[in-house]
Amino acid sequence: MSVAQRILTIGGAEMAAIQDLRARAAAQPLDLAELVKAAETPDGKARFMATLRNLSVRIPDCYSVTYSVEVQPCGLCRHMSVSVGTVPDGLMPHPGAVNILAGAFGFQGGIDSWMLWEEMTADGFRAMNVLQPVAVMEEAVA
Repeated sequence: MSVAQRILTIGGAEMAAIQDLRARAAAQPLDLAELVKAAETPDGKARFMATLRNLSVRIPDCYSVTYSVEVQPCGLCRHMSVSVGTVPDGLMPHPGAVNILAGAFGFQGGIDSWMLWEEMTADGFRAMNVLQPVAVMEEAVA
């Protein structure tokens, strides 16, 4: 995996944007099953993509982060997708940058304790996804 060697700087303005996004995401958790079903139609997919854009923040100079709180089969989870660059170049964000961003978004326990996967975004960027349960449904652990 080729990773981007880009500087990540999180100052006051970036932390304020992150805190705002966390609050917005927590106020409106997304239901994964509903999103998947809605994305089956062109209009539903367009609404889904608009929702993701509204849950995204740009961290200068080159990091894009989409953050949501989601109802997953296991329960309530925080989900973050991080991509890097201004043009699709096939590079993944550096794991250290993902770890720092995850901490800023409230993920706990460190990168080795999260569910991680790569994806190719709709606009052609490679992204690292991070998922962490925050409230597990009883059915998921019974």
